[in-house]
Amino acid sequence: MNSIELYSTSVTKGLTAEFSEDRRTVTFCARIAHAAPVYEWSLLLSDTIHNYRSALDALAWEVAHLDGRTPHPRHLRRIYFPICRTKKDWEEQVKGPLSSVPNDILERLHAVQPYPFVPVEEGIFVILHELDIEDKHRGLLRADVIARDKHHVVFAAELEGGGEFFDHAVNGGWEWIAGTDPVQDGDPIFRIMADVPIQTAESEMALPVSVAVSHAGRLHDVFELLPMIDQQVADTFGMVEAGSVLQRHDLRPATLDYSADSASSH
Repeated sequence: MNSIELYSTSVTKGLTAEFSEDRRTVTFCARIAHAAPVYEWSLLLSDTIHNYRSALDALAWEVAHLDGRTPHPRHLRRIYFPICRTKKDWEEQVKGPLSSVPNDILERLHAVQPYPFVPVEEGIFVILHELDIEDKHRGLLRADVIARDKHHVVFAAELEGGGEFFDHAVNGGWEWIAGTDPVQDGDPIFRIMADVPIQTAESEMALPVSVAVSHAGRLHDVFELLPMIDQQVADTFGMVEAGSVLQRHDLRPATLDYSADSASSH
């Protein structure tokens, strides 16, 4: 996470302005002096995801052997932390690999199962499990640097002949055009449009960069996803140890939104 934060602060502030031939459209493009160490980040993300999953599996192993209990030999290689998508899946776990777990512990493990909540695939434990499976069986998880407008667009523009920019704005004056592909130096971020020629234009906006990972066709911000996984895992360990069941245990990360909120011009 420190590596990501360091890179984010090193991204050059301000965007490059490119004028159309008639000077009525200005496209602001990314200025990125050096490529992000995406491969390194992907390795770190993969390790982190796998470590969380392993910690949960270790918890399941411990509670299956609690107070000297001995699981049936045929279940020993199948003891892992349950992440059940259906009630049937849960019942099979209880009758099989988790059959030696005390009932009060089973109640606490059941409290964090994703299957009672819809849609089940958006549950944080489901995402954790699938990302871990993807990394083990399909290769390296990929974390990409993505441009997104998290707060608002900032630019300054002067028109030929004077006048306020938004008095001559076309289609609201600006448009966010950065997509969900990894951003590189020179990629367009947003553009402004007027019905008269624009004399000068600049943007001191810091390029909003996020590190995202793809899951089931959706992009999730790593800075949101990992703390949420950490909270869910910590809460689960806390429930098993303390014996209390949390009221809120269905954490779900938001999908990255690339729509812009507002713009300011001066």
